[in-house]
Amino acid sequence: MDDYVIWLSLFEREKIPLIEGRKLKAKEDFKFMRPITVSKRDAAYFGEFVGKVPVMSEKTFKRLKFEKDAFEPTKDNHETHVVVVEPTHFLRPFDPNLSQRLLENGDFSPDNIIDQKTMMIPNSTKNLIILAEESWKNDEELYDEYTVNGLPEILKECNKVSKMVNVHVLRIDSPKITAALKYSHQRQLLQKRDYEIAPFSPRFYFNILQLFKKGTCPDHKNYASITSDLVRLVDLNETEKVGEELFTIYTVGMGRSDCPDTAFPMISVFPADEKDRDDGDIRAAAVFSAELGVSKAPSDGSQRTLDATLGE
Repeated sequence: MDDYVIWLSLFEREKIPLIEGRKLKAKEDFKFMRPITVSKRDAAYFGEFVGKVPVMSEKTFKRLKFEKDAFEPTKDNHETHVVVVEPTHFLRPFDPNLSQRLLENGDFSPDNIIDQKTMMIPNSTKNLIILAEESWKNDEELYDEYTVNGLPEILKECNKVSKMVNVHVLRIDSPKITAALKYSHQRQLLQKRDYEIAPFSPRFYFNILQLFKKGTCPDHKNYASITSDLVRLVDLNETEKVGEELFTIYTVGMGRSDCPDTAFPMISVFPADEKDRDDGDIRAAAVFSAELGVSKAPSDGSQRTLDATLGE
């Protein structure tokens, strides 16, 4: 068996995206990708990772490995970014109490229970919150200081059930330069540097895993992150400031003992034409705007190539 075949199998075993057109360099690429990828090892906090991982384009890989950070030119992209791989489901042993909570408050049905032995839990915001609270019961300090107590009303419209594995190259810290800008200018600035504003899902998933691993996350009391699918224009007829265009920004702000004032999620309302805000440091979460990798998608459409935000 060729050496590279063994390394290709490790990509599959650890659910790390293969690199388009670099099969013979699988060993080198695996050693580079593994430390900066959030995937199967991290998903174990919730259950076993389920889903087919797509291919990463060679262009994206080279940008990640060889180029400098567009916001911190003294650093390489692989120092300031992380590859976030979101599964379609989490597989875990059947638990009657947890399954009941999921049936009542999550995205879960009796069909997700397999022979009363295992549960195939869809990856969604609702389910992640329930799974996190279930796990935090074993950590008295974390459970006391950080509990979500259900999905806030404002997020229900943005709760999504993953139907395919999504991969994003996410900047760990949302760029500080975006803090003093209104949303439209944040978006323009990122696009000029070949980024997009990240969707809520990968930012939330990465943050919640950081709470498990480190007890904190990048979005703390010093700033919170705007995401692309949690921006809504407020109906002016329902606001007191009639005549002012207002955006409601739902930001990703999470934390525990080192940032107890951070809400989940933090909500800010501000005039869209106002340059300087008085509601704290609100930045734009950033992901690469990448070319799609070349791969054959299964007929059921379960495979998705990087970047999941391109064209959306």
